[in-house]
Amino acid sequence: MNKPILFDTKNVKALIDRKKTVTRRVIKIKHSDVYKMACVYGKWSETYADEVPDELIAWYAKEKAKPMYSVGDMLWVRETWAKNADFADKSLSVPDGFIYKASGEYHMGMKWRPSIFMPREAARIFLRVTDVRVERLQEITEEESIKEGSVKSVLFVTSHIAEEMARLNDAFGTFINGFQLIWESTVKKEDYFKNGWNANPYVWVYEFEICEKPEGWCEP
Repeated sequence: MNKPILFDTKNVKALIDRKKTVTRRVIKIKHSDVYKMACVYGKWSETYADEVPDELIAWYAKEKAKPMYSVGDMLWVRETWAKNADFADKSLSVPDGFIYKASGEYHMGMKWRPSIFMPREAARIFLRVTDVRVERLQEITEEESIKEGSVKSVLFVTSHIAEEMARLNDAFGTFINGFQLIWESTVKKEDYFKNGWNANPYVWVYEFEICEKPEGWCEP
């Protein structure tokens, strides 16, 4: 089954460089839904309160939540993009009609379009899901952080000198720290307390392989 998947520019670059082979997405958990399902399956019979026990949330995430993608699914990547009509200078042209922010392409007066609005015909990166599992966010390992496309980083240390920052990252950084920084950068402020690193939410872990564009993609 072909399905779209969104990636920000930094992660698209990691895909292009073949440095990213896995992605983590928050499992959306609504307490009232957990309660109802727990009652149906005989896991809970008490009157519903504001909070659901952690063990029931774990049960729901690992056994009853439904992933957006399944093993074998073909995913086409939605990324920040533009096309000929977006150029202020109409004399400019793009061979295939589309350009992509992750490729470093830029022209004066161009307007980038959000990834959510990228059409199927603009897709250039395709992924096949090879594994799906459930984890807590902070269960990620150094090896898995590398597969996420992260680089060694230190936390809460900044330097205006690039060489000094690179030395600190190499000497004291970890790939998990690098992943944490990437994750935090993608969480909306209003969702931070439920989806941020410290919240340690349950996540879908989707492993994938990059593949060629399917034959006949978007043909009428």
